[in-house]
Amino acid sequence: MERNSCIKGLWITGLIPAGLHARPSALTPGRSAFRITGLTSATRDALAQDLALDGGFRIAFACVPAGILVVESTSGPMRQADTDRLLPMLQNRSNQADVIPLALNAADWEAECETARNQ
Repeated sequence: MERNSCIKGLWITGLIPAGLHARPSALTPGRSAFRITGLTSATRDALAQDLALDGGFRIAFACVPAGILVVESTSGPMRQADTDRLLPMLQNRSNQADVIPLALNAADWEAECETARNQ
């Protein structure tokens, strides 16, 4: 019992990093971010319907002004094969617009969205 109190005290004071408990990675494992040139709300809505029909993915975050779309796996971590499967679907619905996978975390895409909205 005393040992657990000591470990808890060290964790609280920062001597044991919080990362040993549950620290999210830079990229959320169940999500992939994409930049879609010319993203519109109509395209976002159509993609949401396509993803719902597919059943394996859903939109976790979208920022039309910044052209950012974050797709989330409904069945666990996002693998490269999932991202590869999503790209043609996103490109087809986006009328062959540029669709670029992004290496962003939630703070990055929210900041980009805020910047785009303030322009």
